[in-house]
Amino acid sequence: MWPMSLGDTSACNQVGLVFFFIGSTMSTGSLNMATMLAGRGVAGVGAAALLTVTRVIMADSRTLDSNVWQTVVMSLLFSIGFSIAYLSTVSYRWIFAINLPISLVSGALAFLLIRKELLGPQADRRDELPDRVPSNGIPIIQRLLKVDWLGAFIFVSAFILVLLGMSWGSTQQWNQGKVIVTIVLGCILLVVFIGWEYYLGQFEIILNVDGSARPSIPPKKAPRLISRTNRMIPLYIFTNFDMVVTSFACVTGGMVMFGCLYFLSIYWNVAAAFRATQSGTQLLYLSPGLGGGLYWSLLLIKHTRQSKWPIILGQVIQPVAVGLLGMAVDKNAHGQINGFLGMTGAGIGLTIASLEIQSRFALPNEHTAVSVTMNLFFRTAGGTIGLAQMAAVLESKIRSYINKLITSGAVSPSDGLAIISSLASLGRGADGQGIETLPPKLQDIVRAAYGYGTKWAFFSLLPWCVLATFPCFFLHDIPDVAVDHQMMAGNAVVAQDAERPGDENTADDKSHNGVPRGPRIPLWVPFSFLLYGIELLLGTRRRRSTP
Repeated sequence: MWPMSLGDTSACNQVGLVFFFIGSTMSTGSLNMATMLAGRGVAGVGAAALLTVTRVIMADSRTLDSNVWQTVVMSLLFSIGFSIAYLSTVSYRWIFAINLPISLVSGALAFLLIRKELLGPQADRRDELPDRVPSNGIPIIQRLLKVDWLGAFIFVSAFILVLLGMSWGSTQQWNQGKVIVTIVLGCILLVVFIGWEYYLGQFEIILNVDGSARPSIPPKKAPRLISRTNRMIPLYIFTNFDMVVTSFACVTGGMVMFGCLYFLSIYWNVAAAFRATQSGTQLLYLSPGLGGGLYWSLLLIKHTRQSKWPIILGQVIQPVAVGLLGMAVDKNAHGQINGFLGMTGAGIGLTIASLEIQSRFALPNEHTAVSVTMNLFFRTAGGTIGLAQMAAVLESKIRSYINKLITSGAVSPSDGLAIISSLASLGRGADGQGIETLPPKLQDIVRAAYGYGTKWAFFSLLPWCVLATFPCFFLHDIPDVAVDHQMMAGNAVVAQDAERPGDENTADDKSHNGVPRGPRIPLWVPFSFLLYGIELLLGTRRRRSTP
């Protein structure tokens, strides 16, 4: 997020490509692990900038029609990259090498085709204040002073500590000292970060949704050292109901998406005894669902002129699909698992693009970069949290399953010890080879235990999905903007004439902040599509399933 603090999309695009290319080159030609990890870090900085700046560039028009197509295409490419293992059979170096020609071609195309269209350095609204001292320094230095370096450092440090603690806890024991210390320190740094951002907010202009300043909240005069700094996250955006709801929905969407990709792979490897390549092939059933969901969201937004309807539909589908997926895993019904995986992908696809559009139009133009970045951040953070939670549930349920068999006498203590040692050799990300030394009967027990644990791992996501669904019913309407900002001035007279007394557009047809509402459609419409899809899917799977 911090690259966008510069307010220069052209520079951020170029810098992001350079970092991405250099990091990928380092990792491709690395001779040791340290060089490869360093290259990944450098490429990660560039990738973070590109993920944000590409969406900001495309969102610059802020028209609903163009934003729908752009967001759907970007989300589709983003989803395909997670689900299609197109480099699974080649050297690991191709993971980084494939980025090199793409970076060169995209950099050349961006320079030749859209260089003049990209926004340059943006003016700081605080420069218009009467007591503001104009900046007379070197332009590049003045732009670098806008970056919230301290806030970025605190936030990254806190996030790394929390992720490290969750990773250790989910693979080892949650009561270990290093796990507790890292998570506690990370949470403390998050509180410090919020306090720092709140402090910087006293010296910034607070904006309304339409981009106008709030006169009732004048900014204070900032100390000289931070007089040009733009805080990393304007905290007041989370007073916006739509922003909070979409962020929470992104968290649950990340949980479901990452959980399906990771834990179903473990299920196919261990419980179903599939090879690694065969397990990866099974995950491809997620792709048609994602593509179909994205296409349905495109149609719904195009015809209703609102992004909340595909959000509601997708959020309702997700808990239903996750529950059915867990039940199919418990029954070891491979056909049903593939079908419900596609259904889960449809629920995720309906919300990926729609949530981004909803949050983008809920904030003023100046915060487009923030809304886009928050959308990506919460989806990734949700995936990380979901993986840690599901790993903890999986391990707990597997061990409880084995312990019950030992307690009931179905498994002897010696066999139970052999099973537990084989589970330790499997670990996370197992390929199923750790249980090959066991007798066939004990192998079946381990596979059944993994199926049981995977079921409960998916069931553990249901409370999050349900909690994220209900607030989505109260999302506000977004403005039906069908023209660019350059054209809006010429249409001002038409807009005024449309609001004459006696016309249909009365005050009752306004949503929050004076934004006109889109066409109202009954709430039963999305649910009719949902029920029809479930009935069709269940009927199809029933005909194809084998006894």
